[in-house]
Amino acid sequence: PPSPSRRIPLRCTSPSTWPGIGIVDGGLVLSPVVVPIMALIASVTAFAGVGGTSFPAVAMPTLPDWVEAIDLGSKMWTPAELWQCVLGQPPRPVHPLLAPWIPYVLVSIYIFGKPLFDRACGALGTTGKSTPFKALALAHNLALCAYSAATAWYTWRITFSQFSRVGVVNGYCEGGGGWDAGLGQLGFLFYLSKYWELADTALLVVKRRQPSYLQVYHHAGTAYGAWLLCLTHVPVMFIFVGLNALVHTVMYFYYAATVCGYRFPGKSGITSLQIGQFYFGILICMPAFFVRGGTCTTSAQKVALSFMIAHAIYLTKLFGDFFRAAYQEKRRAAKKGL
Repeated sequence: PPSPSRRIPLRCTSPSTWPGIGIVDGGLVLSPVVVPIMALIASVTAFAGVGGTSFPAVAMPTLPDWVEAIDLGSKMWTPAELWQCVLGQPPRPVHPLLAPWIPYVLVSIYIFGKPLFDRACGALGTTGKSTPFKALALAHNLALCAYSAATAWYTWRITFSQFSRVGVVNGYCEGGGGWDAGLGQLGFLFYLSKYWELADTALLVVKRRQPSYLQVYHHAGTAYGAWLLCLTHVPVMFIFVGLNALVHTVMYFYYAATVCGYRFPGKSGITSLQIGQFYFGILICMPAFFVRGGTCTTSAQKVALSFMIAHAIYLTKLFGDFFRAAYQEKRRAAKKGL
């Protein structure tokens, strides 16, 4: 890897090949669609002390051998082939854990098995206050916190290393997106972790608390979307993985602390972080549709990415509604009561 002190020039495709960007008298002209995104990138790079033509060198981290050994198969899917896979008939072999029946069966068990599990917990009279249950909940939250922290660290290190090696545009798009440098394997483990997180709902049910529609939809939709992203090797999956892992590191640490009896102020801040990741993720994913004349992602990848963005937009609404109901309206009621 290059020396950490070295600054490497960006190698980008010609701006004239980017939709929304033209060249007039040797100068760049940005369309209204591209201007706010480019302005955001410029602001972030300026804040970080990164010039417009360089990116600080970042050493490539070494993933554990068992992670690097994961083979996710072919990335070349047409929309028709992807549709075949969605229907349960993949036209080519896929990783066993990416087989179409996996998300359908596990998500169905999660949704339709919840009422049965709820009845069983009611019959057993569970309360979630026993020491064994608290130990299990603590282990669950600490393990997910540790996994999320490690995933965030590896994901962003690999991403920024790719940016420093091949340039931001090449690192963002298929040519140097880092999928084969470890981001693919991290995305795959991220997909599997979405099934692990289904246990969050089970823990609530044991405590005799009813999971909201937001939670059930959130877990089910994210698991399915992550499956599509893994299947098609979407190069900007690092955005979903990296942002979600950062937020979940904070969230599961908070949950682990509450199991131990600690109550920290600012619980609403976690919901704000979740909403923020949706807004920011959607914004920085959008260029994948038009960078390099639309060739940054394949047609099948655009389909998978469209599903995940639509899912994120809906989650933004649901989390926003929850934030207003859980925090803002309660605060207003409390002020009126005073």
